[in-house]
Amino acid sequence: MDAVVVRVDQGGTSPTGTGKYAGWLRRTHRWIAVLFLLTVAANFAARVAGASPGWVTYGPLPPLFALMASGLVMLLVPAVEAPRVFRRLQLVRRSIRYEQDDQQIFT
Repeated sequence: MDAVVVRVDQGGTSPTGTGKYAGWLRRTHRWIAVLFLLTVAANFAARVAGASPGWVTYGPLPPLFALMASGLVMLLVPAVEAPRVFRRLQLVRRSIRYEQDDQQIFT
């Protein structure tokens, strides 16, 4: 019996999800992290200089919420996509099994 190698196309190469948006999402998440870092640094610099205005104090919150949202999406997309990929792999295995059975019958 020959070994059968099966390659299942998962729709993307990124571990954070499938599809065309995975790379874009990771890149955006990184840039939001840089923005968050800059706002936190500005907050500390303003506090060292004296009283800081409210927009500097609460400035890190919007990037923080955006980081939380994009991080959750990157965390959950593989978990949501995994059953679909697993079903596709099962279908491929079944078709290979049927092909092997046909080859045994006809040889």
